[in-house]
Amino acid sequence: MRTAFPEELPPAAPPRRRRTRTYIAVALIAIAALLLAIGGWWLGAGRWTTVPTISGLDKVAAESAIRHAGLDVVEDPSYSNDITEDTVTGVDPAPGTRVTRFSSVHLKYSLGRPVVPQFTAGDSEDKVDALLRSRGLQPVHGPSRFSPNIAQGGVIGLSPTPGTRVAVGSTVTVVASAGNHPVTIPEVRGDSEADARAALTAAGLTVSGTRQQFDPGVDAGQAIGTDPSGQVDQGGSVTLLLSNALTVPDVTGKSTPDALSALTDAGLVGEAPQDSSSSSGGGVVTATSPAAGTRVDPSNNHVTLTVATNIVVPSVTGMSVREARQTLEALGLAVKVQSLLSSDSSQVIWQSPGGGSRVAAGGTVTITAIP
Repeated sequence: MRTAFPEELPPAAPPRRRRTRTYIAVALIAIAALLLAIGGWWLGAGRWTTVPTISGLDKVAAESAIRHAGLDVVEDPSYSNDITEDTVTGVDPAPGTRVTRFSSVHLKYSLGRPVVPQFTAGDSEDKVDALLRSRGLQPVHGPSRFSPNIAQGGVIGLSPTPGTRVAVGSTVTVVASAGNHPVTIPEVRGDSEADARAALTAAGLTVSGTRQQFDPGVDAGQAIGTDPSGQVDQGGSVTLLLSNALTVPDVTGKSTPDALSALTDAGLVGEAPQDSSSSSGGGVVTATSPAAGTRVDPSNNHVTLTVATNIVVPSVTGMSVREARQTLEALGLAVKVQSLLSSDSSQVIWQSPGGGSRVAAGGTVTITAIP
């Protein structure tokens, strides 16, 4: 017969673990009770506070009192001619008003009389106007002034000057720049390049470069003017215009080949008639078109020669030897002088061949002179 044994029970938890569980449960219950209490307080009286009384306090003390009441401060300053700076003038909502915590209270206080504000030189007039109005001042615009540093339209000054304390609503004159002071460009037409550069530099201008162009009234290499002309800002730069005109040399009396060579040396293109004796050298140039001394455009530099093989001898009797020689040699004729005294001032009394005769180009005319 078997003996019956009771069923085995699980081992009991250690005493220390039972105590830890108990403490946690008690703590959770305490926290829940505290939260319920705080929530009840907040939903009841704790949610509300009262705007404090700030009469007699300055700005700093008033801000402290408002924050101490659990409220945020929003500054609401204004300028005043009569109330000293930082004097509190009121709050919104009014003192004693019941409001929720952490809400905003507008603190009104005086900034005293405004000060003409500082500005950055070159600011736009609109920007400076807005700055003045924000200080309770009235901007007015005075005559602009030249300025080497501030571009046209930028503000260069205020009157009264920044830092001056004035009454609320005072007018402040805004002075804008008229740009750099203009300089009248000196007249350099007809000057050499060196003289023109010196005159422009002396006027405070910079010659940025040169440009050549045609001018029928100015010799090659000389100044025509400047670009721009008239007036420029002080310290500005100009381009110096130089003439590139070509001057037709005097080739009358020369043989056709010599005349063509002289024209080539002058940068010109000579054109002789096809029926002239240019190839043999027997023709003499009697005229050019354009005429000698004419300034021509390098882009149109052709010169036409008038060439003669027979020359009509002019009458030179009554002239001085000098005048007769110049007249005859200009036609390409050689001159032989017969005179007791070799003097250019002697008077011609006879010539051979006579006036109106025709001779070959390059022929000789004999003149007799006295004394």
